Amino acid sequence: NFAVLRGSTVPATLIETGFVTNKSDAAKIGSPSYQDKFAKAIAQGIQEFFWLNKNPLNISGGFF
Repeated sequence: NFAVLRGSTVPATLIETGFVTNKSDAAKIGSPSYQDKFAKAIAQGIQEFFWLNKNPLNISGGFF
């Protein structure tokens, strides 16, 4: 029950890709190639979720 998600009116998730207080993570977080890698992994995870759970949000209207 995270405060950043609690007030959301749409389905939401919180993804941590590293910690700025960790020197190794902080260096990676600033790297465009690392950001691209994480963005692709997140997008793939979302796609797989919707593929495996054909209509998890009970959306009507032909989205699935």
